[in-house]
Amino acid sequence: MTIQNIILIQEDLSRREKLIEALTSKTRRIQGCSTAEACLHLPESEEDQVVFWCAIDPESYDASMVKKLVQRNDFAAVLLEFNVPALDQSKSAFTDGAADVLMGDAEPASIELALQRLENRERMLLGRTEQLEKRLNEVEETLREKTRHYENQNFSLGSANVKLLAMKEEVEEKNLQLQQTDELLRVIVELAPTPFIVSRFADGQVLFANEPLAELVGISSDEMVGSFTPDFYADPADRRRVLSALESEGFVKNLEVKVRTRHQGDIWMIFSLVMTVLSGDKVIIGAFFNIDARRKSEEALRESEERFRQLIDNIQEIFWIGDVETMTPIFVSPAFERIYGVKRADVVGDFAKIMNLIHPEDRERVAEAFSQGAIHGYQMEYRIVRPDGDVRWIREKAFPVYNAEGEVYRVCGISNDVTASKEAEVALQRSYGELELRVAERTSELADLNATLSQSEQRMRALINAIPDMIFRVSRDGRYIDYRAPKDSDMALPAEDVIGKKVVDVLPPDQAEKAMELITETLASSEPQSYEYILMHDDHVHHREARLVVSGEDEVLAIIRDITSLKLVEEELRKSRDELENRVAERTAALEETNRDLRETQAYLVQSEKMAALGTLVAGVAHEINTPVGAISSMHNTLLRAIDKLKQIFDAEIEGGIAEHRKLTATFKVAEDANRVIASGSERVNGIVKRLKSFARLDEAELKTADVHAGIEDTLVLIHHEIKHHINLIKEYGQLTPIACYPGKLNQVLLNLLVNAKQAVGEQGTITIKTRQHDGHVYISITDDGVGIAAENLSRIFDPGFTTKGVGVGTGLGLSIVYRIVHEDHHGDIQVESEKGVGTTFTVIIPDNLDEILEKT
Repeated sequence: MTIQNIILIQEDLSRREKLIEALTSKTRRIQGCSTAEACLHLPESEEDQVVFWCAIDPESYDASMVKKLVQRNDFAAVLLEFNVPALDQSKSAFTDGAADVLMGDAEPASIELALQRLENRERMLLGRTEQLEKRLNEVEETLREKTRHYENQNFSLGSANVKLLAMKEEVEEKNLQLQQTDELLRVIVELAPTPFIVSRFADGQVLFANEPLAELVGISSDEMVGSFTPDFYADPADRRRVLSALESEGFVKNLEVKVRTRHQGDIWMIFSLVMTVLSGDKVIIGAFFNIDARRKSEEALRESEERFRQLIDNIQEIFWIGDVETMTPIFVSPAFERIYGVKRADVVGDFAKIMNLIHPEDRERVAEAFSQGAIHGYQMEYRIVRPDGDVRWIREKAFPVYNAEGEVYRVCGISNDVTASKEAEVALQRSYGELELRVAERTSELADLNATLSQSEQRMRALINAIPDMIFRVSRDGRYIDYRAPKDSDMALPAEDVIGKKVVDVLPPDQAEKAMELITETLASSEPQSYEYILMHDDHVHHREARLVVSGEDEVLAIIRDITSLKLVEEELRKSRDELENRVAERTAALEETNRDLRETQAYLVQSEKMAALGTLVAGVAHEINTPVGAISSMHNTLLRAIDKLKQIFDAEIEGGIAEHRKLTATFKVAEDANRVIASGSERVNGIVKRLKSFARLDEAELKTADVHAGIEDTLVLIHHEIKHHINLIKEYGQLTPIACYPGKLNQVLLNLLVNAKQAVGEQGTITIKTRQHDGHVYISITDDGVGIAAENLSRIFDPGFTTKGVGVGTGLGLSIVYRIVHEDHHGDIQVESEKGVGTTFTVIIPDNLDEILEKT
């Protein structure tokens, strides 16, 4: 098959003509189009057509146009792409129906190669079509042969009917024998001690059932005969599985199936069945064994193992078990891999690998503690070195485990990563080292009192750690499923007196009602619940703490702790604290005040040093700028005089003067325009330098009379480069008289507030500055339409260290220093109003008679 008609789409006319000339031959005709849409308007050809769309831009790829080209032609469109990286468009082209995609520039050779591929594919398709037609003819001949065979068989059926009559008498005789066999089988079934059944295969109707089977399902044997086996399957899929096995194998052996009973509910049984023929019908004969008790025990064991696995997998600490004789770990929980950075499988059974992970300085101490743990248990802290070199602190507690003979054969322990708390302790000690030296004398007595308090708290913790807990598993309806109590508890009950009973049967009515409320709430919310209650026992009171967590779909785990001793210790501690509070209140308050003043003073001094450095820098920059600007101004004046002198010379030397000479007039006009630009630029630079010098007034740390508006303008010059392009600045100045203030510190307030406003606005927005004088005070308001401040943060924005700008953007000192300068230095006030997403307004209020106020104080 040869492709004869080709449509070439190429926007470039010269390239299109060259390709047409190169591809045109005696057997092929080529039509050219500038666009794909123009191709769609060409008349369709009765001959095969192929469309080449050349030089497609990957950015303008049009899948719908490709589909239209494919629908118009007998062959799919062939796309030629210039850009090799356009793989996504190439894949999409094949999906949209393209038969071929050529990567790179469209050349005659590549187009010829694509045409040959299309022709080869078409030939292949024609060959496959011929093979399919040949195969179809062979199938039709086979069907005709089988039809002739069946016609011959129908002829033989007539003679076979005669033989059937002879066979009928033989069948009747065999039926009599089968009836006798059925009777014998019925007797065997009735006398068998094993549950036994005979049912019809077709519909499952029970034909025979002995008494043991009837007792097992809870109905009489007479009632069972005539019933249907599908009614006894707890899961209908089990019966389908049984029938399928019988049809394929003819028997079922030791299949575990859940069966419905009248009194026991669903129970597990083992089926052993065989399919046979009785009285001409297919029947199923089977024996059954009750394994319900075994299955329930297995399920209970799996549930217990699953609860243990969930507990181990989800605790953050490492739980481990070691063998006493071999000194090797036999189990570690998943948390080990996260903390140690080593796979559990690499260390289980190898004590040496565990010891290699322990810091060399702590190995001997840990090994000794582990050997002693088999007798007394231990609690200690040590360091480990992870494979990546990271050193971490581990807090570990271990205790011995006894076997039934009372011998220690295991050591169990819990390990926790306390590196963060250790590092926090070190950092805290380093931060407060200097402060501790300065307040050592004041805190010596407080330290003694704290030591006494710490000893009391240590006694309390030791007492709490020694208190055993009682554990219950309780169902949704308040029934105790499981129970464990320590042997030394005087309130411990035998397990048989608790398990199976309900909460209302064990606890007093008020406590039972509270317990049921918490059980319901725990299951509904899936959140842990806890409460305390009191129980009377003999002549004393027991304080108990109960903690409930979900442990199953309809059950909770309750941990009951006797906190009577803890309550007594707490009462003792409260009395001790009451006695200590009066003695340490003054020292604590003084220490806190000193610490707070120290932090605020440090922050204020840091910011003051920054402002002083900024002022020095600004003054230096202003000085450096002023020198060349002065030179420019001086030379500019000289230039102006020289140009005037030059004009006079030209007017004197040229007939008619400069006015009659157009080129000289234009030249002097350019010089005058340049002089005006230089004068304007010099004036602008002088103004900026003046503002910079004004802002950098380091000598104005003393009280002086100053113009507030001038201070604002000085500050705006400093941040002009940050706001000139994208922030709209609005000034609404009122009538202000010069006031007594600290100009340098006031400039610092204005700079901090304007920088905050600029950061709140971001890339685009408006900042408005308003001033007014009223009732002896000057009001300066700075408003932005930025992100705003959340209502819950407004009360804290002036606290040292607090910031809403995020990590790396703010230090949290700016507004604290602003507050201090306004309140302490100027005896004024600062107010803030803000709404999230709308904007923020800071209003600085300072008295206009600060000099008089300071004289009175």
